[in-house]
Amino acid sequence: MRDVSETTDQNRSKFGALADNELAQFQARKVNAICRILANLPRKERLADIGCFTGLMGLEYKKVGVNRVDGYDLNNHCLQLARERGLVTYVWDADRDPCPADDCTYNVIVAADVIEHLVNTDGFASELFRVLKPGGFLIVTTPNLTSWFSRWRFVRGEVPIGYPGVSSTFAASKYIDTAHIRVNTLTEWRAFFKVRGYQFVKALGTSQYATSTDSPKNRLFKLLDALAMKQPTLSAILVLVLRRPPISGS
Repeated sequence: MRDVSETTDQNRSKFGALADNELAQFQARKVNAICRILANLPRKERLADIGCFTGLMGLEYKKVGVNRVDGYDLNNHCLQLARERGLVTYVWDADRDPCPADDCTYNVIVAADVIEHLVNTDGFASELFRVLKPGGFLIVTTPNLTSWFSRWRFVRGEVPIGYPGVSSTFAASKYIDTAHIRVNTLTEWRAFFKVRGYQFVKALGTSQYATSTDSPKNRLFKLLDALAMKQPTLSAILVLVLRRPPISGS
């Protein structure tokens, strides 16, 4: 098992080094998918953005009706930029510490591509449940172990996209992400959150693949990727919509 301190340091270093424009381009489809979900939620006065980075995504969430966005991250420099963009920010090491929020604080929590970086996923899910209001929604995005492209690679004897690899310090393939710890399937994540007390609302598929070169190969890739996004079990990124059960009679 990877040491929690090592994981925290690695995540802080990796995401603190990303540029705003790099992140925005990389996550555009995913953020759009989250915003479409948020736009249709009944209540979204206060949202927690877990892994908020520099607050860019929080600004997008406000555009679809969220009144207040609280950002949680490990990197103080990123949190400073998020504050300058109007987010209320908190430092949170989700692998080791309780969330610095009171019980039943949020109508919505977004944890976009966070859970695959954690050792203590049980504690993370429990803390999010605690700070979520009864009837509130949790939106989780995470890489899909069984995406269409990973299935093709696996048949060829190659590692799936985003797989943690053999070591936290080494990767022979560019498709390995040594910062990842938990990469799994829709079936496993759905069962995991059910055990933690959440109601499963729905799952969607999205992608973050980008191919700029216009070639027959890339056009085929884009077509297959677009088709796969319509089926979550084949998509590159899973988007899970979960809910803390409302209080009976409310």
